[in-house]
Amino acid sequence: MARLQNLQELEHVDVFSHSVSLLRELDQLTNLKKLSITLDYNKMEQGNQSHKEMLLSSLHQLERHILGDLSIKFELANEDNMSADSWQCHCLGSLRDLNIHAEGIIKVPEWLTSLNNISLLSLAVKDMDRNDLRVVGNIPNLLHFSLVLRDPDPESSSVIISRSHGFEKLKNFIFSSKRRLLFGYRSMPNVIDVTLFIYTRSCLRSACGIRNLSNLENIGVLLIGQDPSEVRAAGDAFKSAVSVHPNRPTLEIYSWAVIQGEEEEEEEEEERRTRRCISRDWDDN
Repeated sequence: MARLQNLQELEHVDVFSHSVSLLRELDQLTNLKKLSITLDYNKMEQGNQSHKEMLLSSLHQLERHILGDLSIKFELANEDNMSADSWQCHCLGSLRDLNIHAEGIIKVPEWLTSLNNISLLSLAVKDMDRNDLRVVGNIPNLLHFSLVLRDPDPESSSVIISRSHGFEKLKNFIFSSKRRLLFGYRSMPNVIDVTLFIYTRSCLRSACGIRNLSNLENIGVLLIGQDPSEVRAAGDAFKSAVSVHPNRPTLEIYSWAVIQGEEEEEEEEEERRTRRCISRDWDDN
């Protein structure tokens, strides 16, 4: 590491794939300005707690120098991995981007609201309740939020985003799910760009309530369905909502036909598309 002291950017550090000694030596990169790391708990073995402790120590040391742009990605094996006791992101003032990828249900940790400098949050989880939305919405400087819900049941309760959930500074929102999405009156008051990956039956009449997004300028929609008539009806609902919106936002509509029996492959492809969209849209900002 001593030979890399002039390094200013370091990406894709897979914490549990490296030795504790390497994590200890990270603090020697005193000129490091930007760092991205991954904590893949599926690779974590018994005794790896020392990896996290050493990483946290090195990150604190780097913050005393000039580290100002930290990105952390979590690959979670179970919900216990995100407890405040197991990781302390709230202590890291340089954290800007946080990506949480979980196969099972997780409880969004309350300490997210203490991340004063975070601007980008990406969640790929099975479920999210109203309190979880409120926790995320109260992150004070959140500008970009991506939410992928993996609940396979489209009849699960709707995702309703209301004014009380916060999101005061949010500019970009990406949503992917089989579940119905509805924007409540005056919700997400400053959001400008919205991208939706949704199933046609979840938006046939409401167009997700986009009329309630008062500052909306651009919306992209990928409609996923088996019935061509439903796809057309959903597309017409969005066109109608845009035509009466005071801002006349630009609208891009795409469709994806799902053949019965291929739902699992479609879900995997849907998530890949969502991730590409996140990278494209947020790299441009």
